[in-house]
Amino acid sequence: MMGKNIISKILFSVGIIEFVCGIFIFLVLSDDNFLIGLPFLIMGIIFGIIFVGFSEIINLLQDNVDNQNEMLRMMKDKKTTVNDKTKSMIQDIESNLPEM
Repeated sequence: MMGKNIISKILFSVGIIEFVCGIFIFLVLSDDNFLIGLPFLIMGIIFGIIFVGFSEIINLLQDNVDNQNEMLRMMKDKKTTVNDKTKSMIQDIESNLPEM
């Protein structure tokens, strides 16, 4: 497998930074008044979740692409014999599909 996507790592890092910054700003501003820092805490949590979520979506999509490429590679490598002719598995599947 290819491993994690670099964009996914960046988005995950930005999400964690959003969490930390939101909590830090909340703690600094809530010394004077709790309600002043609360919006920053909420925004930090929401944007952090969004960035981490996008990171996970990209990871899942990358895993899907890696799995499909592996399956395609395996299908191309595997040969089948039909009527004394050697064909690839993809050609075998295509020849058995119904006509449209």
